[in-house]
Amino acid sequence: MRKKITIICMSALLVASLCACNSGKTNAVPTPETTPSVSATPTPEAGDKNDNTDKETTPITNYEECVSGTKLPDGYLGFSVTRITKKEISDNISNVIAENKFLSEIEKEVATGDIVDIDYAGTLDGVAFEGGTGKISDLEIGSHSFINGFEEGLVGMKKGEKRSLNLTFPESYRNKDLAGKAVVFDVTLNKVQKYELPEYNDEFVSKLTSGEQKTTAEYEAAVEKRLTENKVYAKVMDFLIDKTEFPALNEAFIQSNLDSVKAYYLQYATMLGMDLDTLVKSNGIADPEQFWKDMLEQFRREEKERVVLYCIAVKEGITFTDAEYDSKIEELAKSYNKTKEEFLKEQDLRYVKQSILMEAALKKIMDSATYTEPTPMPEN
Repeated sequence: MRKKITIICMSALLVASLCACNSGKTNAVPTPETTPSVSATPTPEAGDKNDNTDKETTPITNYEECVSGTKLPDGYLGFSVTRITKKEISDNISNVIAENKFLSEIEKEVATGDIVDIDYAGTLDGVAFEGGTGKISDLEIGSHSFINGFEEGLVGMKKGEKRSLNLTFPESYRNKDLAGKAVVFDVTLNKVQKYELPEYNDEFVSKLTSGEQKTTAEYEAAVEKRLTENKVYAKVMDFLIDKTEFPALNEAFIQSNLDSVKAYYLQYATMLGMDLDTLVKSNGIADPEQFWKDMLEQFRREEKERVVLYCIAVKEGITFTDAEYDSKIEELAKSYNKTKEEFLKEQDLRYVKQSILMEAALKKIMDSATYTEPTPMPEN
């Protein structure tokens, strides 16, 4: 689906590049099997019926106050876009299939490039050291996820085989208690594996979508709808962000979202024994300072999107009755697996209503779009 415009749960889009966090190329132990996800969900200031003054607050924008200072351009309704092509649908499905690759066991000796399932136990002078014992089910030989010599020492092993690896931590290793020390890793090879792609059929689609689509035809129609929505959304938002005259934005709110993400990953980096810049660089980002600047700009753009959508809702006269708001809040609470009462204890009613209006404005924009056929590809 397209990105949901809501001030209830804001996602850090640029964090994707950190979501495959690796603990470093000289790590003693593998990356944890579960990867943290990031969601900046600030608690709004008190407003409307709810009073959250007992909770830590962040300065979420009151979008009503942005209306008078925001000058929207004409022409945001009825945008013309080119229809999604069959190739775009096929390419998207190919990517989904690749993302759902799975491991299957193979009978062979370990070689570089294989994926292994192992148990390992590390000792220093015969004593187990913290972080040195565990299990990893998807270690790629040659990935350098462990200290030098570990993965190389597994080459040639067979299923069920045990092997002791006499290794030395590098002098520069971040854990000073282990830096430069000779250790022994006792490793058991549980199985050798390779990645395979699932077969694209009705069964795959039904499982992938939890039964929402049951056939490949239904899934392809859903993919076309999603890609179309994304295309309209991107085109209209680029136009609106470029052409709208904005009042001063709520920079404190924008910064609070970045601070939330940075705090989360600082905690994660500390757990791995490294600083935040090192964590960022370990994921192939050469300039951490620029990365955070880019993320701040992304949060600033998201704030502009919320401003324009709320202002469009007001300009287009979009309103809801109390009963309609209640119904939509019930649906929203259900999406968070909460009752309406539980949900509104955590979220301020005024901001929930503003979020609902933004969604309604977005729907009006989407429904107004017109479509043209793509230019046929030239025949060879």
